[in-house]
This record gives sequence, structure tokens and C-alpha cells, in this order.
Amino acid sequence: MKIECEKAFLNFNINIIDDLICDDITFVSHANFEVIGYKPPTHPRIKRVVAVSNFTADIYKRFYDTPCQVSYNPITMENYEKPIILMSAFRANDPVKGMGRVKTLIQHLDTYCEKNNRRYLFILFSLKPVVDVESPNFIVLPPRMDVRAYMKLADYGVTLSNDMETYCYTNVEFLMQGIPIITTPLSVAEELKMGSTMRLICEWDMSNVDEVIEEIFNRKWNFNYKPPKDRWDEILAKGKTTYKKEKYKMKLFQIKANEVSFERGIHLSELGRPANPGEIFETTEDRIDNLVNGNNKYGVPFAEIIGEEVTEKEVKEVVKEEGKEPKKRGRKAKK
Repeated sequence: MKIECEKAFLNFNINIIDDLICDDITFVSHANFEVIGYKPPTHPRIKRVVAVSNFTADIYKRFYDTPCQVSYNPITMENYEKPIILMSAFRANDPVKGMGRVKTLIQHLDTYCEKNNRRYLFILFSLKPVVDVESPNFIVLPPRMDVRAYMKLADYGVTLSNDMETYCYTNVEFLMQGIPIITTPLSVAEELKMGSTMRLICEWDMSNVDEVIEEIFNRKWNFNYKPPKDRWDEILAKGKTTYKKEKYKMKLFQIKANEVSFERGIHLSELGRPANPGEIFETTEDRIDNLVNGNNKYGVPFAEIIGEEVTEKEVKEVVKEEGKEPKKRGRKAKK
């Protein structure tokens, strides 16, 4: 493919330069080339060099003794509307949890936002969803034990599961923090006092999704939620619980980088930068398919296996819960 343009700006990797039909080509120096061990690329067709700071300009000069302009990265935040943030934490790999409904909601949200110049982000903590969703506004993060910090950022909590929920922990947590929820018509909602003043209801077939989206962006919320009282303080054992330290083995592989990561400027998570050709480093077993077998979005391997070693790592975390120390047995009791 040939690309014709009036001006071209290249940085770090200039391999595309031979496919450019352009008389005004600028190289943008934005990296500390001394640290990454990579010589800045150069080419006779490059008309000028622009550095994004005096710091990068000085480094470039040390390689070529060539003056370059300094122009800081342009950043504009004018008229930027904060996006509406939706958040979920559920087993999206389980069909009964309503991932199909979530997909429908996201598709209609994308259409609404494009038409009305609005913004949103949907953050989901889950394993790989059973339904694929393609949207620049949909973010899937690995499950974690505590998502409360993210809940504080959310404008809405979303639970669109089948009518199998019998308590709705996530919904209760959102409401207790003053965050409204979007749910299906769950049978238990009335018992848990989840009224219309604190939630939007998507029908099972999502037939009212557009009406719900209008309320997502335009409704104002003000409620105070208190869940029904529980009795777990009467049921749970009293005293301090302990958690024993355990050891586990993690299999690590030594791999040797080929030239692909370096030539394409692709950062590898193990190094935080492109791998130099022939560089040897360690990775975990779950990364072999990506790095060695080429099962990645580029469709190419980045390294080959040269060895394997098993490393024992000790789990340092000890779970502690507040409570009374168990009574120590005296000598008489011990006897």
C-alpha cells in the first residue's frame, strides 16, 4: 500500500517511509534512546527532526550531532465531557449471567453516543465473556477480590443476569454507596427494597433499552439505601482466624527474542520495551502461546524457548481478620 500525503510524521519506527509519497517528512524524537539501547533511525528523505522536549533533543544530538526543534506534545482538554461510567463484576463466561443483554446495551449505547455526541465507558471485571463484544468503550479487566475503588468511580452498577439471583450482592454494594443500578426485573428486588428511586430496569428481552439509555444520561439520582439486617454476627464463629503460609511452584521458561519486537517497536510486558534481537529473558507458561507460538494479534512469534526451570515462590500474604484472640490454655487445662 502506498500512502500519499502533504506531511508525514514518523517516530521510533520508520519502516513505512518507502511507502510514503510525500515531500515533507518529519521524524519525531520522543524516546530516551540511550536507555533503551536503540539508535534513532535516520533517512535521507527526512526533512527535519522535532523533539518533544529539550531532554530528548539533547539525546538525539549525541547520536548525530544534528540540531532539532523542540515542540511539546499537544494536549487539549477543552469542552471535554466526563464519560458516564458503567461497571459490572460478574461471571461473564457463564451464559445465565446475561452477557447477551450486556452486549445489546453496549451496542445501543454506542449508537446513542455517536448520535448525541455523548461518552461512556463500561468496565467489566470477569474472565473471558461468553459473548464477544466489539466496542472501544468496553473494557474487560481480570477478576479481583476487591473492586470497591472502581465502584466509587462508577455512575451506575450493571447486573443483567437471568432471574437466578437470590440476593444480589453486587447491587446491594452499589446502592449502599449511593450508586444507582441497572438491572433486569429480578424477583428478589422488592424484598431487598430496591425501588424505582434507585434503579433502572431493562426488560428481559431488552425491548426498552433505548428508554433506559435516555435515563442513564439524563436522570438525576438522590436516595439513601439500607439493606435488610443480616444475622451473620450471630452465626459466624468468634475469634481470630489465621491463614498458614504456603509455597507454590511457578514454572518459568527462558526464551530468546528474535528480531520482530525490535524491528516493529513492539513492547513486551516482561521487559516493558521492545526486546533486542537475541536477548534472553524469562516468561511464565501462560505467555508461551503468545510469545513463542505466535498466537497474538500480530500473528508472529517474538521468541523461541531455550530452557525451562521451576522456581519456588513463597506466598507472603497472611490473611488477618479482626477479632478476639483465642484463650490460651493454662497448665492445669493442658494437663
